[in-house]
Amino acid sequence: MAGKGGGAWKVAYADFVTAMMAFFLVMWLVTQDKKVKEAVARYFTDPVGFYQIGSTKNPSVSGAMFDSEVHGQVPGKKYQISGSGRGAHVDRGQGEVETTAVTDWIHSNPDQAAYWAQQAQRQREAASQSQMVKDKVITVEEATRIQLAKQIEREMLDQLPVEIDPLYRELVKTSMEYVDWRSVADHCLSRK
Repeated sequence: MAGKGGGAWKVAYADFVTAMMAFFLVMWLVTQDKKVKEAVARYFTDPVGFYQIGSTKNPSVSGAMFDSEVHGQVPGKKYQISGSGRGAHVDRGQGEVETTAVTDWIHSNPDQAAYWAQQAQRQREAASQSQMVKDKVITVEEATRIQLAKQIEREMLDQLPVEIDPLYRELVKTSMEYVDWRSVADHCLSRK
């Protein structure tokens, strides 16, 4: 009977092997670090390497899943963005400039620094009374950090002048989305 046909099992077996290969590829990818994941995402965004120059900071524009550095042949390799001048390109990471600006602003004014040190102490006292801290789900420091970060973000947004031009207001709000508020809270907590 095998000699007269009956090769349908071969198609089913090929489909099974292909599915298993895809499954193990996904399992391997899940265990990799961020650079490998970015390299794979970059490959599926641009398999031929057609767009080697330019930035993919906005993954929705390129169709990528992850924010990534400038395209390059080696994962993690940084190239100068076309049109950015002749100086060396230093990629500070997404949000680092904004986070540093907020942190510097808070600590440049002694009144602001004192206010946020006081708020940090208030949040620490409130966190110690939290049910999650009492149940030891989270530490007092982590609960303080989370709540202080939320408070700083909320108050910074509330301080935007009402009379500001809507365009500028939207630009400030957008740049504030990149701020790492927990890092700002860490700086406030470290300056007791």
